[in-house]
Amino acid sequence: MRRLQRCAISCVILTALAFAFSASLAIASPEMRSEELLSALRDGNFSAATAHFDNEMKTGLSPEALSHSWNAATNGYGRVIGWKLTQSMDDGENHLRIYTVDFEHGQNFK
Repeated sequence: MRRLQRCAISCVILTALAFAFSASLAIASPEMRSEELLSALRDGNFSAATAHFDNEMKTGLSPEALSHSWNAATNGYGRVIGWKLTQSMDDGENHLRIYTVDFEHGQNFK
């Protein structure tokens, strides 16, 4: 069950990060945008977390849907206490950042 939850939260974070980088990257780096997204998730501000999604991503993952997925996947782990960038990949057009996220009850997701 924990493995399934770990996979679910990883999918939520990776999906959100992969699509969060739209035209706004001209202003913010992938790392800065990732920090903004993870901070918003930590704070439970799902409107802010989805603010930089492109139209396709906004259609597929509303703030309400992200809230439901995030809360379902992290239920029982407590609040987010930190994260660390563990992998970074770019192909010129796409920017992928993978983070390990630590929770107050000692669980982490990558």
